[in-house]
Amino acid sequence: MNSFLRFVALSLSMLFVASPLFVMRASAEDHVEVFKIKAFDTKISENGVYVYPNDGTSDKVLYTADYGFSAATLFVFDRDGVLFEAGNNLVPNADGRLGSPQLSVTIPSGGFLVAARGDSRLDTLYSTVMQGAMLYNATMTVDYAVSGSFDSGTMTLTVKYDNPPKSDPDAIRILFVGNSQTYFNGAPVKFRAMCRAAGINVEVDYCTQGSSYLYQYAREDGIYASKLRSFLGQKKYDYVVLQNGSGSTESDMCEAFELILPLIRDNGAEPVLYLRYSDKYGKSGLYSATEFDYNAYKNAADKYGVRMIPSGLSFIYCTENFSDVVPYEALYADDHSHHSGYASYMIAATWMYSLFGVSPVGNSFTAHYPDDVVRALQECAVMTCDMNTYDFSSSNQVFREIGGVKYNNIAQGKKYTSTGSRYDVDQWSDTNADNQLLYKLTDGRIAEQGNDSYIGAHKGSDTEIIIDLGGLFEIKQAETDLWGNASWGIPSPEEAEVTFYASVDGESFVTFGENPGAIAPVGEWERGVFSASAENSLRARYIKVRYRLSGQYRWVSEISVFGVKADDSGYESEDSNADPESSGQSVSAGSQENVKEGAKGKFVLFAAGILAALAALSVPFIIKRKKSRN
Repeated sequence: MNSFLRFVALSLSMLFVASPLFVMRASAEDHVEVFKIKAFDTKISENGVYVYPNDGTSDKVLYTADYGFSAATLFVFDRDGVLFEAGNNLVPNADGRLGSPQLSVTIPSGGFLVAARGDSRLDTLYSTVMQGAMLYNATMTVDYAVSGSFDSGTMTLTVKYDNPPKSDPDAIRILFVGNSQTYFNGAPVKFRAMCRAAGINVEVDYCTQGSSYLYQYAREDGIYASKLRSFLGQKKYDYVVLQNGSGSTESDMCEAFELILPLIRDNGAEPVLYLRYSDKYGKSGLYSATEFDYNAYKNAADKYGVRMIPSGLSFIYCTENFSDVVPYEALYADDHSHHSGYASYMIAATWMYSLFGVSPVGNSFTAHYPDDVVRALQECAVMTCDMNTYDFSSSNQVFREIGGVKYNNIAQGKKYTSTGSRYDVDQWSDTNADNQLLYKLTDGRIAEQGNDSYIGAHKGSDTEIIIDLGGLFEIKQAETDLWGNASWGIPSPEEAEVTFYASVDGESFVTFGENPGAIAPVGEWERGVFSASAENSLRARYIKVRYRLSGQYRWVSEISVFGVKADDSGYESEDSNADPESSGQSVSAGSQENVKEGAKGKFVLFAAGILAALAALSVPFIIKRKKSRN
């Protein structure tokens, strides 16, 4: 049965389904488990079962750091004793070094929280209710019928639930392929529950892994690729929903599509692209990051005839139209990178509306969120899918106005080479586990905090980046940020020296100018912005940035180069994402001096006579900031 006919049949057959709990509940529970409660309302100090009631008339918030939830399995029940949220191993560190933090757990009025450590039966319950969902260091909505109650007199907790039901052969089967932007905060679980409340019977599977990319699932070797092929080999799907990793370009997407789409279509499923949201916390980065992903996803989707769900745009539409009910900050989790529970509901609503054409407005599944919030998120999802695009020209300035002239950021989306070794924490590394660059430094995403995932770190006290702009440009300005934090071992930008070079052929580079840059505190971090402008625009295809640091970690989020296409380049430009090591072009001998980098060339540049001579040549940049030593 094809997807449309199956949807119609299921919609008719499930017309009277009131809630997901109706589907999951049997006439008698398979499990009735009784547990001895160790304590109420206390910090977890040893193995046992702890209970935290909320007898008040409003929500009760428990903070992770105060209650020792970092080594516990958690279950949140509502006032009717129905389980609606579960999770484990929360981490309270706001800086994210131990993983994505969840700083608190909310217990609804009349409800209660169960936190357990070292209890195998509750571990089994946890595994059952998660139904294969991915989760790390967090709680999320669950869609599994579990009832619970406690007796403070006998100090006992009773939990009732059924074994998982058998797979329904008539269900619409959906496989999610991606990373934490897919599974975080239970977005597929909310999607399934929302569909059931609308009378659509769906089953979901997860082929997801944190920080993963589509190319890892597409290629024929590696654990991610084997996992995807195993799913597709064992079960027929109606849809496979794809989501790519941070900073992926159109060419990256197309390269993965070449391998992954035939696998999906051979399975009989329709491939669908889920547009990721901006993992940039801060409104200034929301538009640029979303535009970068939108262009890459949309162009690849159009090229290969793949439907795209515009979920990432919902963050913009929500911020612009529903911020009085759902503030921008409420769309992000405590790590300021992943989506919040509210946003996962909004994302799930875009999936249902886009896939099935069924409006989420008025859907009875609310995930226990306030009525006004639910309504706003539902309406935002419909608005996003109906619009299906966004005019970024009025909101996202990918140009810079200098002297009344607009110069585009011609480095955005371009590839580069880098020296230095891999920084081994995936969240901040610019290199993946296979030592492939992620190109975070030209993805248009500028960090607002030093622990932003937009940081593209490398190891090395003296490292270089060479960007291939893909053709000759008249360049007016170049800029990079540089972060430092002594407590993290990241060297201060105060003691850094940053030098810009330019070249037309990728071999001979020239330097010019000196500027101390601007250093400012941002919380516990220092942020340096190093920039320089050419009085007369320079002509170059390659920009090199050299970072000399007082420590071993280069902590940068972005390099921007502002300019316009040269009118008489002398040759046609190549692909803007060409490999910098193989795309160099020869130019006439008189077009650029062979000024090599080095101490001698650097000092010569400061001589007034040489500066005058270089005014007619390609203009280079150098920016330095040295901390005075007394």
